[in-house]
Formats: sequence, structure tokens, C-alpha cells
Amino acid sequence: MKKDYRRLETDDWSEDDPTIDPKVMITVFDEVIKIVPDSFEGYYNRGIAKDESGDLEGAIKDYTKVLEMNPEFVDAYLNRAQANLSLGLYQKAIDDYDIVVKLDPEYSTCYFYRATSKTDNGDVTGAIADYNKIIELEDGSYRAYYNTALLKTEKGDPQGAIDYYTKAIVESPKSKAAYINRGLERRLLNNIQGAIDDFTKVIQLEPQLKLSHFNEGLSKLYSDDFQGAIDFFSSSIDQNLKTDMTYIGRGFAKSMLGDAPGAILDYNKTIEFNPPQAGSYHLRGLEKIKTKDFQGALDDFNKLIEIDPDYEKAYSNRAYLKLIVDDFQGAFEDFKNAGFTQPLSFFETRNLLTVNDQQEKKDISGSASKGDKISSIEALAKQVRRKKIYDTHDY
Repeated sequence: MKKDYRRLETDDWSEDDPTIDPKVMITVFDEVIKIVPDSFEGYYNRGIAKDESGDLEGAIKDYTKVLEMNPEFVDAYLNRAQANLSLGLYQKAIDDYDIVVKLDPEYSTCYFYRATSKTDNGDVTGAIADYNKIIELEDGSYRAYYNTALLKTEKGDPQGAIDYYTKAIVESPKSKAAYINRGLERRLLNNIQGAIDDFTKVIQLEPQLKLSHFNEGLSKLYSDDFQGAIDFFSSSIDQNLKTDMTYIGRGFAKSMLGDAPGAILDYNKTIEFNPPQAGSYHLRGLEKIKTKDFQGALDDFNKLIEIDPDYEKAYSNRAYLKLIVDDFQGAFEDFKNAGFTQPLSFFETRNLLTVNDQQEKKDISGSASKGDKISSIEALAKQVRRKKIYDTHDY
């Protein structure tokens, strides 16, 4: 939060002047206080100097002295509140802001400060109330609408967030952050076309914004436009957004179009990241099955289980692969680990291999199933959704 100091004796020194040392000014105001001990201005300016020199507790003491001498001096409350915020004393800051809004009920900036303090203190409902007060006082406020939308997301109210992002966009039609976050919320509510429209708008506003291309790609996945998804993920990668999530998304889209070798190349990239994603081994293993690289798939499921021993689906996939390479005892053990309540006998396991051969191995985790693999993309979307844009100043 930017400090809102208003100094009484601005002709003497300025916080914007790099040639003035706050520690020197502390000494100067020490002398002023000795000469005029009943002047609250000396304590106030010394408090600012202490604040800027890093002595927050000393600054708070001086602001408190000022308020003992002048209980209605709003700026001292504001500065003391911000010093307390810097020390993590949120409730003390809120207490000072409470006094300020009683002294000046129409001071909208104070409501903003108090709202952010309440957010830091865990009082989301109280923060929303303060933002709504700002909206009332200012007849609309981009910052208030935008921050309220973020808090609606935190409260698990995606439609409420969408409503406030929409109001923020009315106040600031070029707010890229508002479009991005509204698109994420729309996607959460399965309004895929609405999400695509928002991400497309962001790309129009700033064609080189990497996150917009990524989100557009993710929305294309949800709408089954796999080639479109590949195009947008590739655009993100070309713009150097080379993350595990981007490659997973593109790899998944390639898989759905039947390009198993291309998907494997993208999953290879995700595995290069440290730490590697366990899900990447799962997805790559499924693609290797399609290319008949059964040993490679087995190696991937082994690695997956090493990373996450509780990944039940990895055991069932590995069990079927062990059937293919005639490791019937190993398959039997993996079926048990996968949670089969009545594990197959040796002969039932051998018979299952014949069934799999006849079905061209379709039972291996449903490797052609979109439903099975979409869970990885849903997890991916949740990761992205947590990466909200919190402060843009593009209004």
C-alpha cells in the first residue's frame, strides 16, 4: 500500500529528495521538540522521519504523541495505521481507520485502506462492505469493483466475481487483468464461449501477453477445439511461456488429435522441469502404449509410482502392461494395489490378456478416453486459476 503522508512543514525537507537523510531530520526535529515541546508538528514530522529510516515502532510512538495533543489529526491516524500494517498489526491499523471514517465519513481513500487491511486480517466480508462504501461514495470505482471481484473468488462465489469484473470493465474497458480473471471465472462455470471471448479481448488489447494465449488455449481444450488449442499453446511457447502447464496442455490436444509422437515430445518437455509433474509420466505412459512402446510405458508408470505411491490408476495401468510382457505375478500384485476388492487369479489374469489382445488393448486405462485424461487438464486449470492478477493499474 502506498504511503499517503502529508507533511506539515514541507518547505523544510521532502521525502522525494534523495539528498536528505531521514536520520539527519530526526536529529533536527529532536531539537525542534526541545525548543517547542508542546508543538505536535515536531512530533509528527519526526514520526515521518523515523518511519522512513525504518524505525516503525519509534514512528508509532511519535504519532501516538501527536494524537494525544491533537485527537482529530487525521493524517497521524493514517500514518500510524500504515506503520502498524508494516509490522503486521492489522487490527491496530483497522482501529485507526475506524477513527478516521468517524471523523470523516466521506473519506473514500480511508475505506480503501481499511478494506485492504481487513483482507490481510482475514475479514473478507468486512472488506467487501468497505469496497461497496467506496462505490457508493464515488458512484463507481474500478479499484473497488476489481478488488471485490477478487474477494468474491476467495469466498467461492464465481458468479459474484463475474458480476464485479463486468462492472470493473465498464469503468475501465481496457483492463486486461479484469478480462483475464473474468474469463477464468467463466470457464469455471463452464461458460466456455464467454471465457474465449474474454481471452480474445485481452489478446486484442495486448497481442504479446503470454498468459492470454495460454488461457485461450485452455478454453479451446474445453470446447474440443484441439487444433485451436495447439495453435494458442504454441503461440505461448513462441513467446517464451515455456512452462510445464503449457506443454501439458499442448500435449493433451495433440493426443486428442491422434498425434501420439507429438504428445510424447511435449510430455518430455514437462518432465524436464524440476520437480517433474507426476501426471506427466502418466500421460506420457498412455501415449507410449499407443505407439506400442510397452517397455517405455512401463518405465513411466514405474517412475510415477516412485513419485506418488498412492496413485492407484498407475498400478492398474502398470498391471495391464505387465500382462503384455508376461509378468503375471507382477500384474496380480498391481491389481491388488489398484484397489481391486477381489484380485484376479493367475488363470483369470492370463485369460484377461487374451481379452485385451482381442480388444486391441483398449482396456489399458482407456487410453483413447477423453474423460480419463481431462482430469489432468482440470487440475491444470485450477493451478492457473490460482494465479490471479491482483494489481494492474491499467485503469
